[in-house]
Amino acid sequence: MTTNNDNKSKSTPYGDSSTPSSQPGDVNAKANAGGQNQPQKQNLSEQQQQLQNQKPNQPQVAGKADAAGHSDAECQEAMKKMEAAGTPGPAHKALEPLIGNWKAEVKCWKDGAGEAHVSQGTAKTTWILQGRFLQEDFSGEMMGKPFKGLTLLGYDNTKQTYNLVWLADTQTSIFTSEGKGDSGNKVITLEGHATCPMSGGQKDVESVYRILGADKHVFEMSHDGKKTLEVTYTRA
Repeated sequence: MTTNNDNKSKSTPYGDSSTPSSQPGDVNAKANAGGQNQPQKQNLSEQQQQLQNQKPNQPQVAGKADAAGHSDAECQEAMKKMEAAGTPGPAHKALEPLIGNWKAEVKCWKDGAGEAHVSQGTAKTTWILQGRFLQEDFSGEMMGKPFKGLTLLGYDNTKQTYNLVWLADTQTSIFTSEGKGDSGNKVITLEGHATCPMSGGQKDVESVYRILGADKHVFEMSHDGKKTLEVTYTRA
């Protein structure tokens, strides 16, 4: 005699432990399901192959390229040009006589006419940024009051021009000028523009360095063609 317990299927953690042979419908369903998946995989593989065949041929580039598509040779050439543009050269060497401590005699002309006002000052000029620019720290007198000024002078290898920047504790503006060297860079002429604080108008400004030797040089400034300033530097 059999009991009802013998006919019951045993349960496991992964499902029913009874054999599926007594349920042919389920077997056929699984077989059909498995059969349907195969063509889909095959179709997907064919689509991938078609897409691969549609990709255009990539040009062969000699050497590596950066994100912008520049080759190693192009990058190296660009680096050489940048290094050359940033390296001090003969035009910088020509400024060497301006280095040192100086006594300065300052002559000023009002509107470029009449008798000059004469005052005394001192200056210290040094190389900065590994010989790329000169920095002059000037102490003098202006309209009977002491003042301090700062000049930066350098040579732009790319533009092939001398460039000057002037600041002082008597103004809030920054004066800049640019120019060329003559006579073996012993005469440097720079041109710029300045706004007159009294009239508000623009004036053309010409600045000239005259290197007279290792122990003397002169700086001149003219406004609208009229000489207004002359500073004679003598080595201290």
